[in-house]
Parts: sequence; C-alpha cells; structure tokens
Amino acid sequence: MPPHGKKKPLFKAEKQRRYPERRDRDPQRRAEYLAKSRQKYETDKSALELIVTPPTSPDGSQHEHLNDHIPIPGPSNRLESPQNPGTSRQMQEARKNKAKKKSQCYRDNAKLEKKVDNLVKRVNISKTKALLRNFSLPKTREKVRKQLAFNSALVEEIRKKYQKENLKRNTI
Repeated sequence: MPPHGKKKPLFKAEKQRRYPERRDRDPQRRAEYLAKSRQKYETDKSALELIVTPPTSPDGSQHEHLNDHIPIPGPSNRLESPQNPGTSRQMQEARKNKAKKKSQCYRDNAKLEKKVDNLVKRVNISKTKALLRNFSLPKTREKVRKQLAFNSALVEEIRKKYQKENLKRNTI
C-alpha cells in the first residue's frame, strides 16, 4: 500500500473487470441489465429471421435472387465506425511498425551478409598466403597460386550445382 493510506488508482482494464461485479451486487440494476439484454437478443433474433427466411411470391414459390448478398446486422456491423469502415488506427500503426521492423531486419541481414563475405575472403586469402610461404621460388609460387584459384573456383561451382539440385529435389 502506498504511504499515507492512499489506494493506488486502478487501471482501465481493472475497472472494466470489476464493473459486472458491482452491477450484479445491486438486484435492481441486475434486473434492468438482464431485461435490456433479453430485449436486445429478441430484436436481433427477429431481424435475423426476417433476413434469413427467403422471400416467397404470392403463388408460394421462392424467388430466384436468393443468392444476393444481404448484410446481416450483428456485432461486426455495429462496431465499425461510419468515417472509416476499414481498419482502425491501431491496426494501421501496427502494420506500419511491422513493416518498419521487417525492413530493418532486411537491412541488418544485408550488412551481416557483407561482413560474412568479407571474413570468408580474408580466411581464403590467409590460407593462400600460408600455403605460399612454403614455396620459395617465384615461379612455383605463381603456379601454386593459380592452382589454388582454380581449385577454389571449381569447389564453388560444384557447391552451386549441388545446391540447385537440392532445391529441385526439395520442390518436387
């Protein structure tokens, strides 16, 4: 409890949660609430019956336009605002934030991929240099360098080939 015996103010959700309890404690208010909800149920039910029952012609046969779209009054129709029948402001903001986060992730991912590529290049260069240290003659060194470049290109092509085959195999 806060100092000086004051109660903490309630959050809106807590007030909303406690409202039915307060309403139900008073028998008169509860009776009014039940009568109102029963009346609303009856009006909604009668409106729904009028819409759902197919219209008939004077001779008793049904009309052919039964597949026409007739809006059914319900909670979804009552909750929409007349100014903006689409999405609410909160939903629009949520979509914007989601799009921002998604694009930020893509940018971060691109940066990280560049870093990885640079590190792989460094490792490959350092491996080549380590191997070339063992060869003292320049001509031999050049042959080894060319052979290493060819081998790395060959390995890369083989890797790409198998990746494509795996993709084809997985999609089939």
